[in-house]
Amino acid sequence: MKLKFVIVKKILVSILLSSLIFSKSVACEILNVPIETPVEIAVQKFDFLDTYDEKNFEPKTSVIYDESASDYCSSGGFKNTTLEVMIFESKVALIKLTSPKKNQLNEVYKFTRDFIQDPGDESQQPNWTGFVDLSVGNLLVWYSRAEQLGYPFETLEITNANMEKYIEGEHVEEDLF
Repeated sequence: MKLKFVIVKKILVSILLSSLIFSKSVACEILNVPIETPVEIAVQKFDFLDTYDEKNFEPKTSVIYDESASDYCSSGGFKNTTLEVMIFESKVALIKLTSPKKNQLNEVYKFTRDFIQDPGDESQQPNWTGFVDLSVGNLLVWYSRAEQLGYPFETLEITNANMEKYIEGEHVEEDLF
């Protein structure tokens, strides 16, 4: 009887530890969709992409969809952050988080620090604007802060070298559906 209890206890501890280790990434779908994922797969994580249909857009057009980041990352601590997902030719081209840096919330900075890499102390100086390159290999990751509408806004952009040329310019449009 004592041996059964020890075995059951070990199994429960193993399950608990495994769930704690993986809970950050599972609770945050934002990082579970690689760049260049086909939209029909990405829609399983980002249900707001279900309106995308490539034939509704001119060839070589990138389409931006946005939603509240808190709906897709319960462990991210988001209150005022927008999640943008850009689709190019039926593939995820960019994942972007944007938040006004009001009341020292630092939502995007904290997410970047906790889930990707610390952008550094300089990026937290009160009047700092600029960007920090956190890229690894082919994955391009940029944390930045800039003035928009009289407020500092923080941004995290994730793309890759193949998709980088499709995330800016006249071929980018908002989804209207």
